[in-house]
Amino acid sequence: MNSKYKFVKHGKSAFVVKGEGKGSVIVSLNELGRSINIIDKDKDKNKDEFKLHAYRALIRGVVKRLWTKEAIENISPPPGRKKFPKVYAWATQKTAKAICRRFKKEWECLLSKVEPQVIELDKRLFHCSFKNKPSPFLKIPNLLENKYLISDILKYRAAACVFDCPDYFFDIFSGVRFEDLRDWKALLSPFGKPYTSLNRTLMNLPGGIPVYMLKHFRIGRLERPVFDRIEIIFILAAFQQVNYKRLPWNEPWNKNPVPNLHIFQHATRKQITTAMKRIGNHTRNRYSTRKTNHIADVVVFLMDYPTRHTGNVVGLAAKSIKWHQERQLNRLKRKMNGYKPEDKVKTPNASLPNDSRIKFLETVKDILDESEQMNHCIDCYIPQAMRGDSYLFHIEYKGEHASIEVSCGHVRQAHGPKNHDNAASNWGKIQLKRWAKNLDVPILKNS
Repeated sequence: MNSKYKFVKHGKSAFVVKGEGKGSVIVSLNELGRSINIIDKDKDKNKDEFKLHAYRALIRGVVKRLWTKEAIENISPPPGRKKFPKVYAWATQKTAKAICRRFKKEWECLLSKVEPQVIELDKRLFHCSFKNKPSPFLKIPNLLENKYLISDILKYRAAACVFDCPDYFFDIFSGVRFEDLRDWKALLSPFGKPYTSLNRTLMNLPGGIPVYMLKHFRIGRLERPVFDRIEIIFILAAFQQVNYKRLPWNEPWNKNPVPNLHIFQHATRKQITTAMKRIGNHTRNRYSTRKTNHIADVVVFLMDYPTRHTGNVVGLAAKSIKWHQERQLNRLKRKMNGYKPEDKVKTPNASLPNDSRIKFLETVKDILDESEQMNHCIDCYIPQAMRGDSYLFHIEYKGEHASIEVSCGHVRQAHGPKNHDNAASNWGKIQLKRWAKNLDVPILKNS
């Protein structure tokens, strides 16, 4: 079977991929045999370095170097077409499919020449972070001599994460000798020494925790060992906020600007889930414990509460919601231009839509509540609503929410929470666009 691509041996630990009318790429093990390098054979360019098990990234790197700019320009468009859009994506996809089987055989031959311990180490590091670039620690010649460190990396997920992504911990590793890395758990301690709660947490670290969050262990002391993913992310997100605000975490509660930090430390998975659900209902956001940024958003919401709470995180969520409501009302009172919450806006001169999913905001309080719950600036249109220049609506469609402004006989704005578009904003825009045609809009005449 004739093929446009050829695989040729190149020394003991390398092979060359040649493409017809394209470039030639050398794939080889590095000097220590701990990573794979890719470099153009005919051109003196910088090499790309990958982990041993980053198979998909290796194929993408080879295909990218095969398809040079000159090779792409030589591709003629299909018959009857003058242009060939997305030709690069099409060409690289077809090439990757064409070479993948033969490339895998050659890749497996390279791995057979690597030490078994290095194979296990690379696989462990790759599975912890899925980063394609090799860790700088793999370049240390006497790495395998530190048996205790290698054993910890293979045994503990936390150790593998720390050593695979040192760029997240650059301030930790600066000035640290390789011989001192055996006690790696001390690098994540705020005191420079490991302690029981931290040791038990790191040795039983679950998956699903972003590597960059592990550095926040250095900000505060764990009051108990934590083994649940949601609880760990909840605590680390609280430590992160303490670091952003540059707040002293270990001061007494009556002096500490974060008086409820101990509540975050002792929150259980069930309590966190309940608190997220309540705050999500208040802010009209679909928070999920599977997403780290959702947990972090809830932590920020809870840490805004300024006074001490003696209960658990569920009670803190209730108090935080009430505090945010009062704060929002106080802030918005300055925007009401003397209007009272019970004042009614001007009603439209056409009958309102007869649909339970479309609600007309008929009072100032309705508009203020909409602004707080949807987290956007619809409250700025209170004066226009009172004059009848704008008609404001709330939409609920397929579990999503949106706010819509109708002005001058057409839909002027339609947005979901935080001004993001969603299914509710799109559906409501269509419905109110039809309704707006029935409005009696005054025609302005030129004087």
